Amino acid sequence: MKKGKVKEAKVPDIQDIPEVVEELPDDSDIEPETIIIDFEDKWKRALADLDNMRKRTDRELEHLRKYSSELLILDMIRSMEDMERALDMSKANKDDMTKGLGMVLNEMNVTLKKHGVEIIESMGASFDPNLHEALMQECTDCIDDDDKIIVELQRGYKLHDRVIRHAKVKVGKYTKGGQINE
Repeated sequence: MKKGKVKEAKVPDIQDIPEVVEELPDDSDIEPETIIIDFEDKWKRALADLDNMRKRTDRELEHLRKYSSELLILDMIRSMEDMERALDMSKANKDDMTKGLGMVLNEMNVTLKKHGVEIIESMGASFDPNLHEALMQECTDCIDDDDKIIVELQRGYKLHDRVIRHAKVKVGKYTKGGQINE
């Protein structure tokens, strides 16, 4: 679908308005110029409303196009992660299956990136509830690990600028004397 500029309709001049206005009954106390001004105002508003509707529709269509593949991508991610687990288990054999799985996994990663999917990098990052889901908390005596992700239990993913799956993580909480400092 090509995008083009919306052509602006020309508002008719006073001379172009049909002579119907002049055929008002004699007892009418409304001036023809008032009717013409009212007509022009309504016409301009209708054109503005139409233009706004077209712009809103274009934005909504762009949004639908951008995020329409979200469910497919989530399914692909699950398959990709199953292949990662199989690849990890087969590394002890170092056979052709390992190479094949590695190639397929790499191809799936490239496909996801091409469609706007990116992995949420979590390890060592500060906990962000917009990106991460804290499943566990672990006490730490290192103040640098306070509110930092110390273990990524499951990767998170973004589709363009939207989080489609939060990363499931374990968060470090600084403790002093065995007590969590709130």
